[in-house]
Amino acid sequence: MLESRPRLKDLYINIISSLATRAGPENLDNSDYLREMMVRQSNEVLTPGAVRDIFIRNLTIRPVES
Repeated sequence: MLESRPRLKDLYINIISSLATRAGPENLDNSDYLREMMVRQSNEVLTPGAVRDIFIRNLTIRPVES
């Protein structure tokens, strides 16, 4: 399980990055949607049912600089 940690971290960063620019309801404002995506894709990396929930403490979104 520990060897999967870097892959999970990259997975979560990719999920958050892909949702950052989307319009609702499938974006970072919808924590239930974000959590469901993270759980589903975590179980694809690990084994089915290995992850049942993910605790999202807070999200800090930086404005895009142009």
